[in-house]
Amino acid sequence: MASTLNPTRFFGLGGMQEIGKSTLVIEDDNDIVIIDAGIKFANIFATGIKGMVPNYEYLKTNEHKIRGIFVTHGHEDHIGGIVYLVQQVKIPTIYAPRIAAEYLRAKFAEQKIHTNIEFVEIQKDNVFQFNTLTVDFWTAQHSIPDAFGVRVKSAHGSIMCTGDFRFDYTPIGNYTDFDRLKEIGNERLTLLFSDSTNAMRPAHSPSERDILADIEMHMRAATKKIIVTAFASNLTRIKAIMELGIKLNKKIVMFGRSMVNGINIGRKIGYIQIPDEYFAQKDLKQYDSNELLILTTGSQGEQLAALDRMSNRKHPKVSIESKDLVIFSSSPIPGNKIKIEHLINRLYKLNAIIKENGPDGYLHTSGHAYKQEHEKIFRFTRPKYFFPYHGEYRMCLAHKQTAIECGVDPKNVYIPQNGQVFQMINGEISPTKTFIPCEPIYIDGEIISKENTRIINERETMRENGFVYALVPIHKEKNIIAGRIRIISRGAYVVKNSGDFINEIRRLVHSSVLFLLKNKENYSVPQIKQLIKNRLQTFFHKERRRKPAILSSIVFVDETYDFLKEYKNSEQPSKSVQNKEVQSQSKVKNKKFHNKNQAIKENGRDSNTKEKPKFSKHKFRPKFSKKPIKTKVNEDKGETSGPQRHS
Repeated sequence: MASTLNPTRFFGLGGMQEIGKSTLVIEDDNDIVIIDAGIKFANIFATGIKGMVPNYEYLKTNEHKIRGIFVTHGHEDHIGGIVYLVQQVKIPTIYAPRIAAEYLRAKFAEQKIHTNIEFVEIQKDNVFQFNTLTVDFWTAQHSIPDAFGVRVKSAHGSIMCTGDFRFDYTPIGNYTDFDRLKEIGNERLTLLFSDSTNAMRPAHSPSERDILADIEMHMRAATKKIIVTAFASNLTRIKAIMELGIKLNKKIVMFGRSMVNGINIGRKIGYIQIPDEYFAQKDLKQYDSNELLILTTGSQGEQLAALDRMSNRKHPKVSIESKDLVIFSSSPIPGNKIKIEHLINRLYKLNAIIKENGPDGYLHTSGHAYKQEHEKIFRFTRPKYFFPYHGEYRMCLAHKQTAIECGVDPKNVYIPQNGQVFQMINGEISPTKTFIPCEPIYIDGEIISKENTRIINERETMRENGFVYALVPIHKEKNIIAGRIRIISRGAYVVKNSGDFINEIRRLVHSSVLFLLKNKENYSVPQIKQLIKNRLQTFFHKERRRKPAILSSIVFVDETYDFLKEYKNSEQPSKSVQNKEVQSQSKVKNKKFHNKNQAIKENGRDSNTKEKPKFSKHKFRPKFSKKPIKTKVNEDKGETSGPQRHS
């Protein structure tokens, strides 16, 4: 390994004091290695976005130094950002466990990303040496098979990142390489980055075998079809549940794209070895209800997920019947609890039997270590410095306390922020004053752009406070307001009886524009819009304690005119159409008049009596007369509009 005089620098673009966006960057003179590049999914308050990733501009600027991305495991909060990263930054190689590599290949194909990136499937004994950095691994245990911890060594020391991990002494599938952890500790680990998700939970996480024992108990007691919902990426448990179903002579059915894709990838690489004969045919009606084991997405109450549609009786193939068993082999992600409760209530209304984690035994265990497991990894690796990550601040704070209790010097424990740069020189670590720009970039559909952040912020404002829009016509030559200012709003105030309120808004806009028009040579359209925005925001905060989005358009016209003229004319029919309408109305009224006279004669009176039809003196007025039409406030829409007939 080449020597270096400059310090080793490292920072998190994401994953610091948060769960999601895990992206750790380690940099030397000639090398950059990236550990994971995850996505953070939108919470229930987000508006129309898929998720968010960090700002990758620093990596773009320094892409010539990047040697590759090292993936700890295949969960979205660790790999979900890679498909967006590779579209902006030149990445030569992705080093990943086999399952994670297959997930990424599928993502690239789905989003039609054509790239020359090399995939290298890592093994526990691999060592990759670059100019100034060396990378090796240790086998970890998590809720997805093929999980690894990563160690990066430089001339100044070593940094280990656990990824997501837990310790299970009776594991199903992957095991933790404790000997390797002890070996890393004996080699004097400088810094440990460790998963903090469950740092606030005391004791030790339950074993996966205990979970499966309780699930099997409920499955054996079922008399009708069995529906199990779980995290689609938890292939270890899904595989074990499928094997339980085969023992109970069930036919396996899969619903939900992520569930189907995950199982198919597991079968493709040989992790799941279940012959086709154990899977149900497409026509489920040929099977008795008690023959089916259904594995489905929707454990978090996601709208339109397979289980959600079943609970609403909208699924095309499955109807939940009385006494069907529904097992939730999962725990609520923060923010999803209310949605899950609504889902469970709908299932109860269908008279299904519901089994949840906790009240009905151990049906789920987390893939993240509890406090006792954290204590053990400190004893194994004995780091000089400790940085908690992959957890909210309170979780990182609890993890910091555990590290201190386990002998780490309190001065050597930092809770880093995203973008905060640290340096390592001869085994000593210290923070710098540098922060790398890494603000979250929102993903709107499949589009990633800085502009999305502004758009999402605007959506949030409109969702919470509505919006007000002003359309102002200005005469090009005379520099005067050339017509009536139009005000449109949605959700900013109660529309009913709001005419005076709207007029006050219009007056404020009018005075704002006039104020700038007096300085004919010094105003600009952005200045007009900003002044309108400032005055209306102040007005709404004072009058309604609200902060609606304020939008405006300035239209330059050639002549002073009634701004609603064009609107009215576009709505009015041509003269020929008007004449036809008048003739039609006259015929209808004459027919009514004739019928009424006929009725009078039949009752012994004729048209010469004093009691004449009440509308005999009326003159028929065409619908579209030349009588001036008064403009009025449309109270239904909170805007100034044309004649009432057009509202």
